[in-house]
Amino acid sequence: MGEPGPGRLARRCFYCDARLAEPVRGHVDHFVPWSRYPDDTLDNFVVADQRCNGFKSSSLAAAEHLTRWTRRFADGSSESAQLSDLARRTTWERLPDRSRNVARAFYLRLPSDARLWRLGKEFVAPDFKAIE
Repeated sequence: MGEPGPGRLARRCFYCDARLAEPVRGHVDHFVPWSRYPDDTLDNFVVADQRCNGFKSSSLAAAEHLTRWTRRFADGSSESAQLSDLARRTTWERLPDRSRNVARAFYLRLPSDARLWRLGKEFVAPDFKAIE
């Protein structure tokens, strides 16, 4: 998977990096699933294709996805800038500290036998080193 560049976040699936059909037919996925914590703020959303959104469902995503998702919280990152711009244009609420802290609470308390969704029907054990 390549690194997202400017303008690319809305045209590719966050999870598998597949190009979304035009007009953009992405699904909005709650990175931390709504069933675990009802967070409809901009920072908890990612664009996914229908297949990934369906397979992930209410599962927590694997550490590789968590690592990429947390980049949006880095000061000066292009992801943070894009989300801030979108929030200004749409008046959609951003609560980055809350979204990050909610994810941290779930991921740092995972049992060692937890299964995290990676892609398709594949689930993996938590990579605690990457999660930290």
